[in-house]
Amino acid sequence: MANDYIPEILKFIRDMTLEKKNPLGLSGDDCSKWAKDLGIPRGGDTVIYTSCMYQIMGYGEALTEFLTKLMGDPTTSIPIKFSRLSMKLKINPVKVLSAFGRNKRFESVLLKAVKILQRIGIEFGYLYEEEPYSGTLLYEYGFHDDFADYARYVYSFLRSKGVKKIIVFDPHTADLFKTVYPEFVDGFDLEVELFIDILKEAISKGKIRLKASNGEKVTFHDPCHYAKYLGIVEEPRSIIRSIKNIELIDHARSGELSVCCGGPIESLYPKLSKFMARNRVEELLETGARKIIVACPICMANFERAKGLVKEKYEVEDLVELVYRYMEE
Repeated sequence: MANDYIPEILKFIRDMTLEKKNPLGLSGDDCSKWAKDLGIPRGGDTVIYTSCMYQIMGYGEALTEFLTKLMGDPTTSIPIKFSRLSMKLKINPVKVLSAFGRNKRFESVLLKAVKILQRIGIEFGYLYEEEPYSGTLLYEYGFHDDFADYARYVYSFLRSKGVKKIIVFDPHTADLFKTVYPEFVDGFDLEVELFIDILKEAISKGKIRLKASNGEKVTFHDPCHYAKYLGIVEEPRSIIRSIKNIELIDHARSGELSVCCGGPIESLYPKLSKFMARNRVEELLETGARKIIVACPICMANFERAKGLVKEKYEVEDLVELVYRYMEE
């Protein structure tokens, strides 16, 4: 007999995505205000597409800690009932919880990525508050019928804006548009370009010059959607090694053998998610490196959350932050 039970928090994420076009109920303004002073043209046939992924993680940290403390049993519906009531009153509980603790670092990663693109000389636009969320959580949490309709909506919207190519920054969105959207959307013809590919090519062609390191030791954590689904393993390592004198030390379980950071289950099992992050961090620190380079906002958030559970001190840095830090003026 099929089990039709769906935890309330997953229903909430589904409903917010379908109704608000964002899994946390954030507005287009919430997701786009990071770019207001960058002078990016509105729209165009080539646009950066953030899917609000980095922005969501900045807001989501406070929410995740709240869930960790109050939702020992992930099946409870009390916090979700409160959240639904708040949304009806036009009060977003996510924004209330993060009012004094929103982590703007995630948005700064996007800001730095855009500045890198501008340095390279690539022309692109942005849809600002009109940009819709991709729907990745609908797909990853198994709401495939809802995702099919939602994906057709997003594709039709982007095409209606004259978009022919999107530049994406995170592995979840990259995998979704590279492999999933074409299966769900008839005639899908958007060109999908990954920022990580643009960055690798720009460095190899000398469009970006990087300063030498003083012998910094780092290790790289492979995002599942890059290494396991898209086969992107050497690209980030090539980028890191392009920094002279930097020492990249891989753990035995890297590439396709890499272990999940635990982030995808934090909505259901926030405590377990944190413990998974701790285990992966401790594993990566076995390399002797004390800086973990990531290429996914979810991995970055989860590894940062694990700091209170790991005895040794370590730093987490996004690949974009690393390159921007070493980029010559």
